[in-house]
Amino acid sequence: AMSIRITKIECDKYSTKFTAQNHGLPRGARVRVTGIPEISESETLLTNDCKSNSFSLCRDVCVDVASIDNLSCIVTTKQPHQIPDTHAGVKLRAFDSVTRLKLEETYCIESIIDSYSLRLQSYCRAQRKCIPAKLPSSVVDATLSRDHCNVLLSKMGVRTVRGSA
Repeated sequence: AMSIRITKIECDKYSTKFTAQNHGLPRGARVRVTGIPEISESETLLTNDCKSNSFSLCRDVCVDVASIDNLSCIVTTKQPHQIPDTHAGVKLRAFDSVTRLKLEETYCIESIIDSYSLRLQSYCRAQRKCIPAKLPSSVVDATLSRDHCNVLLSKMGVRTVRGSA
């Protein structure tokens, strides 16, 4: 396994940029990060926005759903969802216990309430806008997922570090 020394981390509310001189990583490379407490050393991440001396990281997220509130269009997950922004949609996959069918729907994110809850919307093509989501009510084994979520670290600003990827 190749090791790359990360010398600086720059964080804002949208992304985290890792500086590593001449890292040679292509976009989509699978990496594990060590020495940065906010990232689990066992998690495999994907490189994104690769330049000669820097890159960002993203992760594919899939979490179990704890509850669905149809009236408020809120989905609450069993563990932190790690979805950092509302720029892209999420997929809700579940089994409908009444119709006995598998469901898979894509929703827009209206807002991130906290690290466990999201308010969802549906896109209405006829109206050309997002409207409150019609979430399924009788589901079991539901998951919420989104691919390529930016990895955001909790501390904003610039840090000099001794991590590696």
